Amino acid sequence: MGYGEVRLRILFAVDEKLKSFYWFECKGEDLYWGASGKISQISSSHFDGMSVTIKHSLSLEPIRSAKSSYHQSGEFHIKLSKEDGSSQYQSVMRWRETCSIDKPLRIMALVTKPPMHYDDYNRSLVRKGSRTGIIQFRDQSKTTRKYVEFFITPEGTFPFPELLIATPANISDVPRFVYPLSSRYTLLMWMLDFPIHHALNTWHPDVEMCFYMEDKEQTSADASIITL
Repeated sequence: MGYGEVRLRILFAVDEKLKSFYWFECKGEDLYWGASGKISQISSSHFDGMSVTIKHSLSLEPIRSAKSSYHQSGEFHIKLSKEDGSSQYQSVMRWRETCSIDKPLRIMALVTKPPMHYDDYNRSLVRKGSRTGIIQFRDQSKTTRKYVEFFITPEGTFPFPELLIATPANISDVPRFVYPLSSRYTLLMWMLDFPIHHALNTWHPDVEMCFYMEDKEQTSADASIITL
């Protein structure tokens, strides 16, 4: 990694155990990220900014890993590595060039699994030279899904970006986490709890839902259903 560049691993802490969540890395002007745990399946549907129809299949082709890439040129894609050694690319989009990021840019939204359902993390916290951020969940919070949005941003003072979802929460009160990835780019993440009795908390608790937005004002997106 170059000067000031960081590989960041974000873990959940549940009942004194660490759980795999996501990693992020900056290499020059290119950004990469992915789930820390093993991925067994992935499927896609379309999100129109207001609603999404989820079709969860148990007969999908298994995969080994999925890595999101946002290149200096502005190309975004997800590389799926299959168990047979082959690869394919999904959700290919054209975003702004990374050097043109002048305010927080949303790179992914995510409906997590309930934190207790993520795989245990038993490796070194500094593996591959990583830095680690740990988010603690206690009591009922470990049983409820979270809605998370991730942004890449330069340093500066900016208005709060609007959330993609409707919520009664005041956006200035939403818990935020800030992690520098390089001397130029910072990862901004905020997280909302699902209500305790929300039906999604018990719907396929081994599945998380990722949303990748096109870089335009009238947002549309690919929605990926990931089994980990």
